[in-house]
Amino acid sequence: MKKPFLGELGHIAIRTNNTEKAMAYLKEKGIEFDESTAGRGPDGEIRVIYFARDIAGFRIHLAQKA
Repeated sequence: MKKPFLGELGHIAIRTNNTEKAMAYLKEKGIEFDESTAGRGPDGEIRVIYFARDIAGFRIHLAQKA
């Protein structure tokens, strides 16, 4: 990778049509998010955010489609 990212072995992006709706769904399933990694768009809504914990050495993040 060109610059360091979270995750011991790297990161995995999951693209979604609506990051905030995906977060709400995953929170219902017990997934926690690292709010300090939230990237927001001009409208103030979250566009990208990492899960709070690694899974098998990888950090997963949600990324909203453009």
